[in-house]
Parts: sequence; C-alpha cells; structure tokens
Amino acid sequence: MLSEILTIGDEILRGERTDTNASWLGNFLTKNGSKVVRITTVGDEVDQISGEIERAIQSKIDLAIITGGLGPTQDDRTLEALARALDRPLRLDKEALEMVKKSYSELSENNKHEHVELTPSRKKMAKIPEGSKPLHNPQGTAPGVYYEKRNTKILALPGIPKEMKSVIRKNIKILELEENGHVENFRTFEVTGIGESSLSSALGEIRKKFPTAKISSYPLLGKETPEVKVRISDEKEKLKDIEIHFRNLLEELNGAELSE
Repeated sequence: MLSEILTIGDEILRGERTDTNASWLGNFLTKNGSKVVRITTVGDEVDQISGEIERAIQSKIDLAIITGGLGPTQDDRTLEALARALDRPLRLDKEALEMVKKSYSELSENNKHEHVELTPSRKKMAKIPEGSKPLHNPQGTAPGVYYEKRNTKILALPGIPKEMKSVIRKNIKILELEENGHVENFRTFEVTGIGESSLSSALGEIRKKFPTAKISSYPLLGKETPEVKVRISDEKEKLKDIEIHFRNLLEELNGAELSE
C-alpha cells in the first residue's frame, strides 16, 4: 500500500510550530505495512489543500492522510477543501453532530463547567462532505473524516498530536493496512569513531554490490566522538549478507566501530 501525508497549517510554514505529526505518521504507516511516498505541508488555503487532495487521487495513491484544519475557527478549512476536491457538498452530519455534542458535554462534566453552548462555529466541525464517514475523536471535539474515491482512501485527522494518534489508532481497521501492506525490512546501525564523509566510501561499495538496497545516513550531533546512524532496507533474505559485507568494510576503516 502506497500512502501520502498532507499536513495543514500556516503556523507550520512560518516555523512557529514543529510538524511532529508527519514524522509520527510516517513511522506508524511504515510499521503497519504502508510505504510513504510523499509528505507535503500547505497553508490554510482551500485552493492549496483541495489541489493536493485532487493530485493524490489522480496519482492513484492507496491512502491519503490529512492532518489539521478540522477545528471550529475560521482558518480551519480542511473540510471545505475536502468537499471541493471530492466534488461533494458539505452537510451537517447527524452522527458527527452527536459526536461533537457528546465531546463538549464530557468536557463540561470533567472540568466542572456549566453547559457549553453548541455555537455555529462548533457545529461547523460536524459539517462534512456528503457520503463521508465521521470518526470518533476520543481525545478532543473535532471528529475525523473518512472517504474513499477511485480506490483512494482519504483520512482527515485533527492536527493536535494526541487527538490525531487516538483517531487513527481507533480506526486502523478501515485502512486495511495489515491486510494489504508489505512491511519494509530494514536494519539500523550506529557507526562511531568516524564521520559521515569518511563512511561514504563504504556505503558506496554496498550500493554497488547490492543495487536494490536503500541506504540512508545522518550524523548524530552532540556526541563527544563522531557518530553516524545508518539505515539499510532491502529484501529480508539479503539483509544478512549486507550486514556481513558492511562489517567487513568497516574493519578496513581505522577507528570505526559498529553498534546496533
């Protein structure tokens, strides 16, 4: 299964907030058998958001996950953009409205507040594209949204990390990740004693001998001695041979030590 991640928010583009959702989702999807082929961030503009969703559908991606922009404020416009991309009108969904009502009721009880009024801005979170399915948000008030078009599963999630994680974990079955996915086989190593530039020759030799292997490396900062993290992925039966060859190459480099 091939997947894309689309994160929404002007504050991310301005550098005011770090996008931890994309990195968490990338790891989550990979571990559950999906290969992430693209991660994109756009601002709170309907045209930009809908354009990216349309492109994902046209590219015949299996799964497109959107995070952010489901809340009650004026700049939360993901549902509007999703409706445009799907060419479906926004409707006040009864099930979604009940989810929003229940969330605010529980919020009032837990915080011992008076009854929270269901204002038009809060009702906005229950206006979802016609034909889509609202998804319960155990950690917040904005429901997630699920829709499938042309064999592309589209999942819109809240932008608050704990809410995003709870919604996707609760609804992982509808994504059919475990059934359709192929879990990537990889090994990670930490090489100490030499820098990334000194290690490049050994990694180049591995690429020549194992052309199907995917290799990435990056230096670990703040260490007293140089340290590089290496990730190698390939077919499961090849990884052991790659590891042996990698260890042999490192023995030829003065000062290099390998740990896993």
